Amino acid sequence: MVNTLYNYEGFDKDIKEAFQAIIEQYHLKFKRVGEGRYELSNGKCIIRFVYDRGDVGVLLKNPKDNEDEFGNDVAMIFKYLHPELDEYEGIEYNPRRQLIDEATKCTYLGNILNGDFTWMPGFLYELKKSTALIRYIKNELDLDNPIYLQFMADDPSWFENIEQYIKINNIDISGYM
Repeated sequence: MVNTLYNYEGFDKDIKEAFQAIIEQYHLKFKRVGEGRYELSNGKCIIRFVYDRGDVGVLLKNPKDNEDEFGNDVAMIFKYLHPELDEYEGIEYNPRRQLIDEATKCTYLGNILNGDFTWMPGFLYELKKSTALIRYIKNELDLDNPIYLQFMADDPSWFENIEQYIKINNIDISGYM
């Protein structure tokens, strides 16, 4: 049961249950770091958990990074490293289901859980590019443009379509990066 906007009773228990196999396999230690915020860590990788108004955030962080850096979204990392396995199904506002889905994604990210962050520069470049494409859509496309409408409807085809649109029309998006 939700008792605040940023936590719910049993969040810690749900994390431990959903991630039990990963906790055991990668020797992760569980820690509460604030109201509705938890971490799993093994010294090689940190998995951070946050809850915000029905949505669970699961982030991966290199423990060598600055403490102020919060981490990167597991779903985005999974999509970057395993696009062939990514099946976008929209957001389900069921915290337990979200945790199970994110734990499943983490089973494919064992290299990261063992401390391999060599993929990070490519990921950050793609993240920057995606952000630039979103800025372009929001600032330049007409409100009735099919790509704008796809983006606003959370239709994942917007990404491929805006990349094609940018290429066909020879548009430079570097100013949006």
